[in-house]
Amino acid sequence: MNRISFKVTGAQGQGINSVGEMVAKGLKRAGHHVFGYREYMSVIKGGHSSYQLDIADCHIESSETKVDILVCLNYIGLKNDDPKDIKDGGVLLHLIPDWKFTEEQQKMFEEKNITVLYLPMEKILKEHSSRPIVGNMCVTAVVWGLLGRDFKNLKDMAAEQFGHKGEKVVALNHTFIDEGKKFLEEAASGVTIDVPAPDAKRKDDLLLIGSEAMGMGMVHAGCRMYCGYPMTPSSPLLKYIADNQNETGMVVKQAEDEITAMQMVSGAMWMGTRAATATSGGGYDLMSETMSLNGIAEIPSVMVLAMRQGPATGLPTWSGQGDMLLACFGSHGEYPRLVMAVSNTQDCFDLMPEAFNYAEEYQLPVTVLTDKNIAEGLYMQPPYDLKKAELRRGNLVTDQKQLDKLTSSD
Repeated sequence: MNRISFKVTGAQGQGINSVGEMVAKGLKRAGHHVFGYREYMSVIKGGHSSYQLDIADCHIESSETKVDILVCLNYIGLKNDDPKDIKDGGVLLHLIPDWKFTEEQQKMFEEKNITVLYLPMEKILKEHSSRPIVGNMCVTAVVWGLLGRDFKNLKDMAAEQFGHKGEKVVALNHTFIDEGKKFLEEAASGVTIDVPAPDAKRKDDLLLIGSEAMGMGMVHAGCRMYCGYPMTPSSPLLKYIADNQNETGMVVKQAEDEITAMQMVSGAMWMGTRAATATSGGGYDLMSETMSLNGIAEIPSVMVLAMRQGPATGLPTWSGQGDMLLACFGSHGEYPRLVMAVSNTQDCFDLMPEAFNYAEEYQLPVTVLTDKNIAEGLYMQPPYDLKKAELRRGNLVTDQKQLDKLTSSD
């Protein structure tokens, strides 16, 4: 395998994801195999966060431990010694004026032939009287250039992404792309990282996170109602379903807690409407009483358990897989249940129709396990076969004549 990667580090709110996601989009469209993943702390803003994009000459579904390019938007990445994760011959790009590296770091840079670049972002922003968030386009342009990509393609993507905000916004982003190109020509002429060869067959692949794939699977399964309460890492699924409710016509309810969400789903499924919810460990505990009700009343139900690390609140923004026993044996009393687990974006789509099928055929609760790696990982996925899924509704009666016969007093 020929594989490279780059990582952007900074505080939440600095737009680190936007850099990785735009580069990922451009490389995917050119046929390169990519995989993206983000790490962040359990705070709204601040903390030390990162976005890593891996590029290979074959399909990949994970991140490597060392990177070819490290971008530090603030000093914390440099202070935490993140530069030690740069490969031989790699590049360190940072935005910290007058930063002094330790003697040990300087020795490491020399031994590993690492190129260190300082991008004077404060100066560039001041020259254009722009807000800091716009500087991310300049950072993106520098990374784009280090990967040897065509800047025209980057400008086309910027116009596509910001076109709805008007010509001035597009022009400003184009200006910052030019600033990034100018910086490379002046400070890093000839410095590039070779990108693995593209695969023309993958140009039309979908680029999506696991939660989006799971949401598509729910829509394809005929799910008509989604009830949820935000809880990392299940929240991206709620967001995706809510963002697309006008197109799908699905009823979306953000409940006041996980108990209510589960009971809304139970009521909908009792009346024959396919409905689902998703949560993480602590929320699943709260849902367990209603699951027991569904078990004894034989009410079909479908829920997604997006696992996180540790007991209680645990580590909300870290990936874990310790809730299998909870899914298999949680809640009081014994009753039949089904637990399924996804392993990639293909499973996320394919298993959702089956989850509903089994729930309605056997009239029991079904739990689908996922984790942060899958729920938030950015995957390349061949277009789904929309004719493959088989919908089985069990003993549900939908024919009006049969319904009339069942409700007749005769």
